[in-house]
Amino acid sequence: RNCDFSGTVKGKSMVGGISGKVQGGGTISSCYANADVTATNETGAAGGIVGYVRVGNNANSADMLCETSYFAGTVTGVSTGGVCGAIDIQTTKECTVTFSKAYYLNTAAGGAVNGAGMTGCAGVYASTLKNMASGLSDVFVNSTEAVNDGYPVFVWQTPAPFAGSGTEEDPYQISGKKDLENMRDLVNNTMTNAVYGCAYYIQTADIDVGEMLEPIGSFYENSTSTTITNNAAFNGHYNGNYHKLTNFIINNKRLYTGVFGRINKNAVIENLSVSGSVTGTSSCVGGIVGEQGYGSIVRNCDFSGTVKGVTLVGGISGKIQGGGTISSCYANADVTATEIAGGIVGYVLVGNNANSADMLCESSYFAGTVSGSQTGGVCGGTEIQTKKACTVTFSNTYYLNTAATGAVNSASYSGCLALSESQLKLAAESLGSAYVNNTSAALNDGYPVFEWQVAELRGDVNLDGTVDVTDMVILQQYLTRMLFFSEDEYTVDVTGDGVVNVFDYIAVKRILL
Repeated sequence: RNCDFSGTVKGKSMVGGISGKVQGGGTISSCYANADVTATNETGAAGGIVGYVRVGNNANSADMLCETSYFAGTVTGVSTGGVCGAIDIQTTKECTVTFSKAYYLNTAAGGAVNGAGMTGCAGVYASTLKNMASGLSDVFVNSTEAVNDGYPVFVWQTPAPFAGSGTEEDPYQISGKKDLENMRDLVNNTMTNAVYGCAYYIQTADIDVGEMLEPIGSFYENSTSTTITNNAAFNGHYNGNYHKLTNFIINNKRLYTGVFGRINKNAVIENLSVSGSVTGTSSCVGGIVGEQGYGSIVRNCDFSGTVKGVTLVGGISGKIQGGGTISSCYANADVTATEIAGGIVGYVLVGNNANSADMLCESSYFAGTVSGSQTGGVCGGTEIQTKKACTVTFSNTYYLNTAATGAVNSASYSGCLALSESQLKLAAESLGSAYVNNTSAALNDGYPVFEWQVAELRGDVNLDGTVDVTDMVILQQYLTRMLFFSEDEYTVDVTGDGVVNVFDYIAVKRILL
């Protein structure tokens, strides 16, 4: 997927612009070839995209799919096709060969497959193909750039619409609502998810979001679908960089609702503060994420406002499916469900398959209200299946004793403690190392403050007891290699993210402003 070839491809037989042979099933998606494809054997098969396809040949065989791809070139051989040279469907196992939105130049070969037409394929003139991008599929974009020799341009070929390169060292920068929407659209598109759904992002400013039409990390087949039929979860790393998403409003009529819809095992959401209203008219609704899957992590995050859905509704995460971690988070929200709801997480399911992992909720608290037919001040309910040995652990986790009658499903639970509002507000010193004393009634409404919330106040670079312009100058000289020193002499990692870069300089500047 998301590949192209230009030039010449030549062999005896089973020669293709993208793939020579698909044996026992496979997929070619969002690819194009602009090439001279030649098979020299007197029985040689050659195809613009794939030379030869064989499925159903043994018990391990699978279906074959070639979709949203095109060929602009020439094909030479005995058995030729603008898309595929030849197909062999055997009967050892029932399998299908499907072409969908596959295009080729009608001058390339006598037909799409082995000189004949094929459902899902279309032969067009070069001038027609060059002008039809907007009508082909949403994986194509209209482009005036001189790429692909004027033929249709794929979304994956266009440059990222935000600064950065998406790596850990140089993450994509999210500085406003438009960046957030672009990120969502690229993650939710199954043709670009492989790149953008697994990338690194960093938020560089507070963002007044307003209404969002869809969460980040969910794909629906069409605008009326109510369930996800082709997953495009977020598997990347989003660092809020201690910034806020304010006035966040989403009203989703489908599954998986939050800032993030679904995140899976490689995903990390951290250092993010969100306030607003999250409403889902189905299940898996959370202030930060609708569903965490298989070891994904939400840490150093908070949500304040309202979270509402039918079932599996939580202040931070609607559902943890197959394991995951919530660490150093808090929610101060009204969490409402018709059925299952929890202050921090709506529902936890682990041990459901071989990929399942443990679940951990640690050093977190809930200060709000929970309503539903099955509720918990921390979690609405847990389910531990036996397909894989997994555990559910709550540690150093707190909730208001007015929020619900118990920590999990109206019952007490090890590692969870109910406190009154006044007790929770005064308890920071005894809650654990993740917390610091709150000296401001305005911060967290007087509730305990996490160490990560004041991380940016490490702006005293030269350790003289004050944060002033001298600290900015020292850090600027350090970043521009004008000043060299060991890190035990100065505190240069202002944001505490383990990396010294321009964001540390921005943090000091923001403190001074």
